[in-house]
Amino acid sequence: MAMTRLARVPKPEQTTEWGGRGTIAYVSEASKKEFLNLPPEIHARLQLASAQLDTQNSIVRRVIVGRFTPPKISTVEKYELARYNVDWPSPTAEHDVLDPPRKTSRTMVARIQYNKTKTDYMEYLWSHIPQWEMSDGQLKEREVTRVELVKIAARAIRERMADLGLPTSDFTVALHCFGSFCSGFAIPSSEMDLTVVTRGVPSILDSELPRLFKAAYIAAGFNVYTEPEGPIAFTVQEKCEDETSECIPLYNIHFENVALKMRTTTLLRCYRACDDRVYEMGVFIKYWAHARQIDDPKAGTLPSFNYILMLLHYLMKVATPPVIPNLQLSNIGMRNLEWIEGHETFFWDNFEEIARVAGKGVLTSNRQSAGELLRGFFTYYSPVESGNRRWSTRYSKFNWKNDVVSIRNPNLISKEAKRWDYSFFNKDGTRTWNFLAIEDPFNPNNNLAKSISKDSVFIIRREFERVNMIMNCAEFVPGFGWEWANNNDEVGEDIFDDRIPATLKPAD
Repeated sequence: MAMTRLARVPKPEQTTEWGGRGTIAYVSEASKKEFLNLPPEIHARLQLASAQLDTQNSIVRRVIVGRFTPPKISTVEKYELARYNVDWPSPTAEHDVLDPPRKTSRTMVARIQYNKTKTDYMEYLWSHIPQWEMSDGQLKEREVTRVELVKIAARAIRERMADLGLPTSDFTVALHCFGSFCSGFAIPSSEMDLTVVTRGVPSILDSELPRLFKAAYIAAGFNVYTEPEGPIAFTVQEKCEDETSECIPLYNIHFENVALKMRTTTLLRCYRACDDRVYEMGVFIKYWAHARQIDDPKAGTLPSFNYILMLLHYLMKVATPPVIPNLQLSNIGMRNLEWIEGHETFFWDNFEEIARVAGKGVLTSNRQSAGELLRGFFTYYSPVESGNRRWSTRYSKFNWKNDVVSIRNPNLISKEAKRWDYSFFNKDGTRTWNFLAIEDPFNPNNNLAKSISKDSVFIIRREFERVNMIMNCAEFVPGFGWEWANNNDEVGEDIFDDRIPATLKPAD
């Protein structure tokens, strides 16, 4: 194809004045005196500078429309060409020079998200979630301590076997992790659950292992607390640099079979892979529950694991459209039929495949932000309406008296349907009821919340009501941030302020 020769533009005539619109020369003499009030020589210099810039811009315009090819391009001209995103020579010349369309930059997205934090309290709180996550450094520190605990345990077994005259070269010991540190929902205050796995250790030592390990950890400088009852043999605390520092129990050592709990850990990890919002909301809820001191079974409240089940129940059955599928019923991926401790643990357990499918947007069509979903979560579990009905009327309610939290059953179910609406007797012979019902994902006959009392349920319900009230009453005050007024017209407390521990009395 023959090339079209660019027509040379005649050299423009030199002019002494510049009268183009948009330049200083376009301003009238009267406006100069009235508004600018500048000396005449300043106006002359500005006119000359404006004329030079317009001449340079005209070169760029002619280059773009393909009418002129200057042999040399100055730095200013190169800048102008780059500003208009024009290749040299332009393969797609435009007839008019227009500013390039604005693209949505990361800064603009951040600004939009920041503005949302001024219009919705839950969006504001959601923006703080990264501060509550486990950092890589914290995870590595926990792993270093876990490895140290393994070495101490192995040394204790070796010394005991040597005392008994047994060979010490053919045994192994490990502390396998399960719970939140494996499911992906750990926060800095989370305790690490470890189960003891041994091979080649003589059976005569099985009953001695808890005592051996406990003595070895104490000798190594750890604080050790024995659990009077329950699945945990004892809890190990990190070493304290000084006596005044606060040590948080970090490692729970289990000696009994925890295969079903490890399978449950895998289930939660797979749900975490379904959507990043599951993780973000899980971190938020666990941080809130810990701050408000309602996540301690020893004090009569729920373990944090149960709050994650409450979250999954909401995202699966209440949020519209659902945020996550039911992995125990899902027909998207392959599922493994596995029986553990007499319970069927059938679910889609390929973590990598779930993450890959989720990345394609196949698992959900829900596009709500984590902040909006958090608002729905706390509204759903709050027994009473509070504050702005613009929000509260949009969400359904969990009936604490009749409903069951379940991620196994595809439908919403009641206590009556599971025959959990009757009283039963505790191990000590006292009579009680299922004040709160949370179904075990793999053992549908087990109510995970059956041990908490009526007073404990009341405290937990009241905490949901408190969040619902604050998030509907809080207003953004320029210069102060988000504030809300209590019944005494005083500034209300923060949503994460520590709750004064209440005395939990057993149910009558």
